[in-house]
Amino acid sequence: MNLTTAICCILGAVPVVYALKRVRFRDFLLSACLGLGALFAADLLLNLSGRNLPIDSFTVISAAAGGVPGVILIVLLQAMLPVQ
Repeated sequence: MNLTTAICCILGAVPVVYALKRVRFRDFLLSACLGLGALFAADLLLNLSGRNLPIDSFTVISAAAGGVPGVILIVLLQAMLPVQ
């Protein structure tokens, strides 16, 4: 899947998630911004400890869609299944 397809999938999924959660769009954007901030904070802290958290389209999309719990999941998966 290339980047254009991923972006189109995300743009198509946003209204679906918005409708299923029945939250205000402002709350959804706040959660996405907090998730992206947490992703970059986790990347910084993991780099200081000698671990590597790859920042690619999958991690950015997961952090934006899942918020802070999505970032926690990414960090836990990275700790359990390190990619060499």
